[in-house]
Amino acid sequence: MSIVENTSDLFRCCSLVSRLVELTCDSQKEKLIDDLVRFGCELGLNKDSLPVDFNVHRYLQLNLDVLKTGVNPYLHYLKHGLSEGRRYK
Repeated sequence: MSIVENTSDLFRCCSLVSRLVELTCDSQKEKLIDDLVRFGCELGLNKDSLPVDFNVHRYLQLNLDVLKTGVNPYLHYLKHGLSEGRRYK
């Protein structure tokens, strides 16, 4: 079973990540990151599985391919990035 089970989930995730990239105000970015975390939790993401020093901004900067796909960076790290040894800091 896929973490993102339907197109509305995928669209919502892509929309949140796209908005994150476009924002310049840090307070707006923090709110959007909170939305991404909440959305990830709705999809079954256990935030405690992430490294305590995981930084979504840095993960996306270091992994531009993830940014370009528009997937939820938290979900991507847990599903692929960890096993691929991707840097997050």
